[in-house]
Amino acid sequence: MSEEKNIPPKPEAVPDTNQAQQHETEKNEQHFPEDSHAPNQPETGNLEPETTNPRLTDTVGQETSANQTSDINEMEVHKHPHHVTHKKKFGEYLLEFSMLFLAVFLGFIAENIREHYVEHQRVKQYARSLIHDLKEDTAMINLIMGQIQEARSNIDSFAAYITGRKIQDIRNIDLFMMTDRSDLYRPYAWSRATIEQIKNSGSLRYFSNDSIVNRISAYDALSRHLDEDFRGDEEREANAKAKRNQVVDMNYPDQFVSALENNRDSMMNTAWFKELTLNGPALLTGNLNDIKILLNEKILIRNALAPRIGRELPLAKNYAKELILLLKKEYHFE
Repeated sequence: MSEEKNIPPKPEAVPDTNQAQQHETEKNEQHFPEDSHAPNQPETGNLEPETTNPRLTDTVGQETSANQTSDINEMEVHKHPHHVTHKKKFGEYLLEFSMLFLAVFLGFIAENIREHYVEHQRVKQYARSLIHDLKEDTAMINLIMGQIQEARSNIDSFAAYITGRKIQDIRNIDLFMMTDRSDLYRPYAWSRATIEQIKNSGSLRYFSNDSIVNRISAYDALSRHLDEDFRGDEEREANAKAKRNQVVDMNYPDQFVSALENNRDSMMNTAWFKELTLNGPALLTGNLNDIKILLNEKILIRNALAPRIGRELPLAKNYAKELILLLKKEYHFE
C-alpha cells in the first residue's frame, strides 16, 4: 500500500492543436468540397492595411469637388427655356396671349353658331305649330261669320214683320218662331297656345323677319279686341231675352219646339201647327210699344254685329292667311 502511494501521477496528455485543426479541415472538406480548380484566395488574416498618402487624398478630394462645382455652374448657365426662373421675352408673352385669345375667340364663335342653330330650330318649330293654330282659327272664324250672318237675317225678318202691323195683327206663335233662336254667335275659341308660349318665353325676338313679328302682334291684338266685343254682344243679347220674356208666351210643347229646330218648313203645313195658331198661347202684352222695344233691342244687336262681319272678322282672317304665307316662305314649308 505504501508503494502505491509513492507512485507519482502520470502527466495528462495535452491535445495537439495542429492535429485538431487538420482534423477539422478534413471534416469540412468532406462536407463542403471545394473546386480543386478554383484559384487560391489570399490569406487575409496576416495582411496589414495599406497605408495611404494624406496629401494625395486631399488633392483628389479637391479635384472632385472642383469638378462637381463646375458641372453645377454649367447646369445653371444652360437653363431650359421653360425653367421657372427663365425670363420670357416679350415675343413669347405676345405669342401665348395671341394663342389664348384665339382659343377663347374661336370658342365664342362656336358657341354662337350652336346657339343660333338651336334658336333657328326652336323658331322653326314655333312657326309650324303657329301655322296649325292659325288654320284652326280660320275655320272658327268662318263658322262664326255664318252664325252672325244668320242672326242678322233673322233680325231683319223680325223687323219686317212688325213694321206696319197693329197689335191685333201680331200673333204670339209668330213672335215665338222669330225669336226662338239666339242672336248671339258662339264664343271665340282662339288657338293661342303657340302665341302665348312665344310671348312668355321671349322667343318673339328670334323671328328675324319683321313682317312676321308685326303680323303676330297685330293678329294677337285683334283677337283680344274681338273677345272684348263678344262680351258687349253677350250683354245686348241678354237684354233682348229679358224683354222677349215680357212680351212672348213661351209655353209651347217640346214636340213643337223640336219640330221648329229640325224641320220648320214642313211643320208649318201640318194641322197641328194650325191648331196651335188658333188656340195656342197669346201675347203677354196688348201694348204695341212693348213689341217695338223688343225690336229695338234686336236692332241694337244687328248694328253691333255689322262691324264684326263687315270688317273685324274678315281682317282677322286675312291676318291669319298672310301670316301663314309668310311663315311658309320664311321657313320653307310646303
